[in-house]
Amino acid sequence: MDVNIIAVLKEGSILSLVNELIVHRDLAACHGQTDTVLESLSAVETLQCTIEALRRTVRDLEQRLTLRDEEVGGKQVTIEDLRSSIKAMKTVVSACPSHPYNS
Repeated sequence: MDVNIIAVLKEGSILSLVNELIVHRDLAACHGQTDTVLESLSAVETLQCTIEALRRTVRDLEQRLTLRDEEVGGKQVTIEDLRSSIKAMKTVVSACPSHPYNS
């Protein structure tokens, strides 16, 4: 038993005992709330780590996307160049009536 409770019992005051028990109950409730706050804080820290990991992942994906866009852009230019070359060849071929493609 708590020393304070023993002292109150020796005094014989029931009201004092009840008040002491209320204080102990409130302290226990506060302790429970402290545990809840600590658990919440731990959860928040975990979420912050997760958010930072997700930000790193997003940055990595954005960099990859930028590289892919540059690659595709280069390929698009090559495709356009090939189309222009084909068009120019068709023009040259159509200008030669004796070419087999014109028959």
